Amino acid sequence: MKTVEKVVNPVRRAGEQSPGKIYDEKLKVRARREWRGVKDTFYDYTRWLYLMSVLGRFIMVPRNVKGFFRYRWMMSYLFVPHGMDKFTIGLRDEALRIAHTSFNFVIADVTQAIANCFRGDRRIGNDKAYSDKCVITDENSMVTFMMGFDRDKVHTILREVPTMFASNIFHQFNVMHYLDIAQQYGIPGDVCPMPEAEAGISIEDDFCVLGCCAVQNNTTCDGSLMGNGIIAKRLDREYGIPTFQLATPLRHKEPDVLEYAAQEIKNAIAFVEEHTGEKWDWKLYFDAAKRVNYATKCRIAQLEINSTPYPQFFGAAFSLYNDTNYMGNSGRDPAFVDVDRKLLELAERGYKAKRMYAKEYRHRAIVWGVQPQYVIDMLYWMVQCWGVVPLADMLSIINTDMIAEDDTPENRDTAATRCCWTICGICAKR
Repeated sequence: MKTVEKVVNPVRRAGEQSPGKIYDEKLKVRARREWRGVKDTFYDYTRWLYLMSVLGRFIMVPRNVKGFFRYRWMMSYLFVPHGMDKFTIGLRDEALRIAHTSFNFVIADVTQAIANCFRGDRRIGNDKAYSDKCVITDENSMVTFMMGFDRDKVHTILREVPTMFASNIFHQFNVMHYLDIAQQYGIPGDVCPMPEAEAGISIEDDFCVLGCCAVQNNTTCDGSLMGNGIIAKRLDREYGIPTFQLATPLRHKEPDVLEYAAQEIKNAIAFVEEHTGEKWDWKLYFDAAKRVNYATKCRIAQLEINSTPYPQFFGAAFSLYNDTNYMGNSGRDPAFVDVDRKLLELAERGYKAKRMYAKEYRHRAIVWGVQPQYVIDMLYWMVQCWGVVPLADMLSIINTDMIAEDDTPENRDTAATRCCWTICGICAKR
């Protein structure tokens, strides 16, 4: 007897349809677009159009096209639309809007970072005037030591974010080639793959060459120290880009290291002033401090909501947005304030309406690692298939303290110490 398969109509609510329904078992790609109901599907489509407009504007710039064909890692950005689908799989209502609001902003931010790299790159744009005002920073570095510099005059370039960190989000096999390159040159294969891949990119000469100077730090592990050494040698010896090694103490809140830690931050600031010709401005610093505090307040409020039976902002989008805001921005860009406000409003609205990502929550978890960034859809499968709610990740709970906002002599004295605390907080959590 021939079996007739029952056809189940798509439904609107989260948790009432298996996410596996929209994947082909052989090809492991989407068999069709996910139906979320009229309202949410239309919203999702408009956000897809916005995403394509961001990518379209980027590729219309001739030097960006040249960079696309020059650097191997740029191939990963062909997967950005699919990456957005991973961030929104199974989501409805406020959860869908939170994911799009946060991740679309991150994509726009990374796209601008790549465009800035190509603009100053000696191989692509070769804008020397722009490059001479660029400070290259380590991907693991907080940019708090740049909070007092005018972002329109001194540009912070997190060079390894577009080349390794962000590109690997969209294409998880992107770094395999660079790991092979690093190991061919004798680097052990048992170190953390993130700094090893960054070193491999530098060894293969597959990075943008720009900037008047660079700042690295000793977080977060021995593997990172190893990779930084290789990168710094190439920058300095081959391209004449001097590098400052910011040695932050692991026991960063102990009284016996506070003076030393603060002096390290002051030395880094003096290094930037020397090579850019620009001066630290305390007004800019305290203005940025206010924005840092607002972002912290919003994150704490979101974590408080997540402690209730109806968490709203969690998973990969929560992780990646907080990393971008807290580590890569540090209050320098005012645009993050409006996004913080909107995300909190959406979370509060979802909480009041008692929205859930799935029909049932069985377990609540904290993710300890960088899996929220690199395996995007893992966390959404956890909550929708097994009821495991990933409330937060380790980097999103680094700091819950407020920093001084008022420009006083006392606050100026403690500012360097606080900068060191935030940078070292990454190392302490990892």
